[in-house]
Amino acid sequence: MGITRQECRMAEDSHTTPHGRKRRAAHTPELRIVLDTNQLYTGSASDLLRPELAQLVQDCRRHHDVTFVWYIPEVVRLERRFQMLKAGRELLPSILKLERLLGHGLAITDEILVERVNAAIQRQLAPFNIQILLNHLVEEAAVYLLPWMVRNECRAPVGMPEKHVAAFLAQEHE
Repeated sequence: MGITRQECRMAEDSHTTPHGRKRRAAHTPELRIVLDTNQLYTGSASDLLRPELAQLVQDCRRHHDVTFVWYIPEVVRLERRFQMLKAGRELLPSILKLERLLGHGLAITDEILVERVNAAIQRQLAPFNIQILLNHLVEEAAVYLLPWMVRNECRAPVGMPEKHVAAFLAQEHE
């Protein structure tokens, strides 16, 4: 006995096979992308993401056949925050000169700078739905990076944070 086209259409609508068996739910593949500082660094004090990367994240939303999940390890966010704060702090002497010229205090302090950079990072991450990876391995990498950050150096030995992030992703996949 054959199955009519109408029975096939009814089965498609009801998520069952033409023989009445339940269909498996369609699974959309997921591509997880972990961003490193190299992809984020813009050379700018104000922009968290490079414009090309921001556009890529937006473009990936148009694909309905695959789900893109974007991650920034906490250590990378901290490093980018450090870069943004460093660039902002380099501007503070010019602000002091401007205050002297104007004879008016603009009340921009290091505390305000830190607060506003943190807010800028959150504001810039929100529209992209980029997730921050928190893990004890990433925390260990941040602690490892701390001596270089204290000495005002942006670069740590190559491969150390990446090793910890790779170990975290291996755990996630298991």
